[in-house]
Amino acid sequence: MLQAAAEKAAKAAKRLYVGNLPFETSQAELTSFFDTIMADTGAVAADTEEQGSAVTSCTLYDRSSAAVGPKAKYAFLNLRSVEETSNCVAFDGVYFKTNCLKVGCLCESCLSVCLSVCV
Repeated sequence: MLQAAAEKAAKAAKRLYVGNLPFETSQAELTSFFDTIMADTGAVAADTEEQGSAVTSCTLYDRSSAAVGPKAKYAFLNLRSVEETSNCVAFDGVYFKTNCLKVGCLCESCLSVCLSVCV
């Protein structure tokens, strides 16, 4: 039971929330954007620089509601390491296409903020 909880926590520590995406964003565009900005800013972990994409998976979501406006879009990215995920939190407020992104980790202290935006 403890091992399962530790594995779940380790997986969550490598997961990143990205909000306020332009509606026409594709998984390939977002993955490429994060790979590029991480390489350009030195956010790639030193021991993983030659191992391909830092983003191991990208899942996009969209929803419409009065609270977030029509066609709001967000994503969850899974990264290779906790270090790279932590480094990406610094990209909160960076512009992608025409939108200022909301970027956050899914650690315990950030989870309630993220869920209030996503739910």
